[in-house]
Amino acid sequence: SEQELEQLMALIEQMVSHSHSEKNTAIIGLTEQLVRRLQGGRITSCKSAKDRTSMAVTAEQAQLLHERHGVDGVEAAALADEMRIHGVRWLNMRKNVHKGRYAFNWLQQR
Repeated sequence: SEQELEQLMALIEQMVSHSHSEKNTAIIGLTEQLVRRLQGGRITSCKSAKDRTSMAVTAEQAQLLHERHGVDGVEAAALADEMRIHGVRWLNMRKNVHKGRYAFNWLQQR
C-alpha cells in the first residue's frame, strides 16, 4: 500500500541520516525492498564487483527464496552460504583476484 511505501521510505531516510560514516548494510536490503515494490530496476556493485556485491546478491537471492517461494528463513540463510561458497559469485571473485577467497578481514566476516 501507499502507506507502507511511505513508512519504508521514512525508515530508509532515517537510517541514511543516522549512519554517518559506518557501513550500514541494512540500507541495501531496505532499498531493495523499496525498488522491488515500486517495480523498479537497480544494481548493487562494489568497486571490484566481487566481495560486497557477492554478499548483497546472494543475500537478496536468499531473501527472495524466503519471501516468494516459502523457503524457511534458516534454510534460506544456509542456501546463501552455499551460493557464496560454490555459486557463480565465487567464480566471479576468483576471476577478479585470481584466488579462491573473498577479501574480508576477520571483523567483516562476523
